[in-house]
Amino acid sequence: MSQFSCSKDLIINCKPDNYYQSTFYKSNNGFLNSQREISTKLSENDFDMILSDYNLSCKDILANYFYCNFCFNSDESFIISYDGRKIILDDSIEAIEFTKNVLSIISNMQMGSEEYDEFISTRP
Repeated sequence: MSQFSCSKDLIINCKPDNYYQSTFYKSNNGFLNSQREISTKLSENDFDMILSDYNLSCKDILANYFYCNFCFNSDESFIISYDGRKIILDDSIEAIEFTKNVLSIISNMQMGSEEYDEFISTRP
């Protein structure tokens, strides 16, 4: 079992084969972390589902536009924000609803609202 940490206070225990690291970083954001961490009971294949509103996979949206790393097949579901806050997520839903829920949470965050507005403005 590997441990990944986005802050010294919150450590994500994740098997290496269940961890997906985004190649995108939010540089110079003024916060503790340059990426968000998502832990979910869902599998990586679940996040390959296409969110029809944007014609992108759930994983692509969260990793490439909202700077999220993933721990799939986890025992719990949560997101750790740039400032290190841990927000518990509903883990009883499928990937599309999970992604919409995460987008709703992120869009209500300080940096997340700017990222969300930018993402929406670039979508057809």
